[in-house]
Amino acid sequence: MVQRLGSKKLRWTLALLLSIGLAFLSTNAHSEYHWEEFLRHPNDENLTKLTAETRSLATPCEGAITPSSAQQHSLFNLIEAGNELAFRAALVVFQCWDGGDAEDFDRSAGVFFEHSPRIFLEVVTNSDVSPDQLRRMITMLPLETVDNIDAKLSRIESRISKLQSIDNPKLADAKNVGLAALTREKKELMKIKL
Repeated sequence: MVQRLGSKKLRWTLALLLSIGLAFLSTNAHSEYHWEEFLRHPNDENLTKLTAETRSLATPCEGAITPSSAQQHSLFNLIEAGNELAFRAALVVFQCWDGGDAEDFDRSAGVFFEHSPRIFLEVVTNSDVSPDQLRRMITMLPLETVDNIDAKLSRIESRISKLQSIDNPKLADAKNVGLAALTREKKELMKIKL
């Protein structure tokens, strides 16, 4: 009788674990589908679907809502090419990324800023972007500038100039955070150059 009860508990436990695993795989597959659709057709409708799916989860980072590695690569390429909707889509899940993924996002966001500084400021102002995150995005430079102080300085100076040309009181806070971060970065690079 004891062995039968143990066997019954084991079956229930296995059934529960299987259900949880299937639910996770279903959520992940569903989310990958939405990312695939968005990346194929980065439009408002697909962005709305991604946003709604993320907001429906209590803990989005645990809900497998982030794009796969291949999808991230495509997403970051779209952002670097100046695609505003791709930038907005990444901001839906950017807090789930860490390490290299976070740096890749910040790098692509920095390049997006170079394409569309005003739109960049509008989007981050209307999103859940902290001042620290804004600093990281606006100062992160493309990989081709690694070990090239002059190229870094040139990009930083260009970003400062673009920020200074924006005259919109609604964007002043983000603009000031960006200017302070870029000015600090420029000073650090000048110290290294000397």
